[in-house]
Amino acid sequence: MRGPEINPHWNPADAGEDYDAPTSGMSIDEDTAEFRVYGGAPGTAARVVVVPHSSALRVSGEIVSGGGDNVIIAPQGTPNVFALSGSIPAQTEEKFWLPVHGIPAYAGNVLAAMLREASIRTAGPPDVQPAPLDSVALWDHRSAALTDLIARMLFVSDNHYAEQLLRTVGGDVSGAPDDAGGIAAEEAFLRRQGIPTHGFHVVDGSGLAEVDRVSAMTLARVLTDAHLYRLLPQGGRDGTLKHYDFTTALGRVRAKTGHLSDAASLAGYVNTMRHGRIVFAFMINDSPGDPDAAYVRAVDLLAKM
Repeated sequence: MRGPEINPHWNPADAGEDYDAPTSGMSIDEDTAEFRVYGGAPGTAARVVVVPHSSALRVSGEIVSGGGDNVIIAPQGTPNVFALSGSIPAQTEEKFWLPVHGIPAYAGNVLAAMLREASIRTAGPPDVQPAPLDSVALWDHRSAALTDLIARMLFVSDNHYAEQLLRTVGGDVSGAPDDAGGIAAEEAFLRRQGIPTHGFHVVDGSGLAEVDRVSAMTLARVLTDAHLYRLLPQGGRDGTLKHYDFTTALGRVRAKTGHLSDAASLAGYVNTMRHGRIVFAFMINDSPGDPDAAYVRAVDLLAKM
């Protein structure tokens, strides 16, 4: 893969959030580090463990045990440097996932630490270079089936999966393993399927960029043609829809949510009482109310048809 780890169109205010993880040809733990914070006796410094262990990450400051639940793990201006502050209730454990950067070097550092822990010596520190032509694969692991990866992405709204898949599609379809190649392949697919794309404009795979534009009609037609039904979570039961309070539609709807600060959407399928399965796509921008509640009511009404 090629291209920047962080899409230049993403909101800088999201830096440090787990959903804003980098994209790279090499990926480890979705390019995040897990911070495990253990509160001790009141007034003492909490114990902080970073998984996986890596000297490529630097952590300073402390979190105090006792008091309110106000853990702060703040990325600093320098990549992979984090400052701890705030407090955690005594004798409790919390986990946080924060993005890391410079993924090839970071992954090499993590691998070197794993080898040392296993008492395996290496000739030198890890180095990021093109693989030699006479390289020998020591281990090969096939991923899960593509449908399983897509289902995971859709069930939990995994932005990292979406970004990695976009660049992979670009490489497979056009030999351009970057955002532009993936988007070109996506647009070509929509044209072949005769799916309307009026106003369509995307710059990433996850939809994090606020300049992305897509219509409800485009989403509905994608669902009609792509047969994604079994890859979507069930309303009120799975994934990002688990806590939606469907009534009539409970057990009858599979859909995908979408949220930014000023936009919300829900698109999927509902099995109606008398007219079979229908496709729907709702999108609300700049809502003064609760768009998710409005979607639930609308889908419940559709289910009664």
